[in-house]
Amino acid sequence: MSPAATTALIVVIVLVVIILAVILVMIGTRRRRDAAHREKAAQLRDASRDAQLTAQQHEVDATRAEAAAKQAEIDAARMREQATERRSASEEAQAEAARQNERAARIDPDVDTRAGRRAANDPATQGGASTPGAPTRDPGAAPAPTADPAARPVPPPADPDAAPHN
Repeated sequence: MSPAATTALIVVIVLVVIILAVILVMIGTRRRRDAAHREKAAQLRDASRDAQLTAQQHEVDATRAEAAAKQAEIDAARMREQATERRSASEEAQAEAARQNERAARIDPDVDTRAGRRAANDPATQGGASTPGAPTRDPGAAPAPTADPAARPVPPPADPDAAPHN
């Protein structure tokens, strides 16, 4: 072989080795890049899974909050209904107590029902304890009209300077 052929053969071998080295480096680089991409994709999947679980937990929390709000509305409606029933029962009890007081006043010999006022020995008019629901007299109110003329208040004396009424 000639020296030129030997040199050419050496150049070809060196080029083949260089090309093989470049190919091996490219394959290694690609493998490392693919591994990094796989790792990044796994991290993204994990983050996506975490976000999905968080979203599902928020959905569960929202559903629970809606259910609690609906239950609160139901409880409030039930409580309003109970309050209405209790108010009605209270009004009925007060009306019954008033009816019983009226009946007691009709049959009590110490109550003067003809004139619409109580007798002097009735505890409701003496500032003592009165029967619950019994009518009481306001001390500042005008006296009740009576059928007995002697019990009526005397009008004040006429003013002598006033003009006579004709």
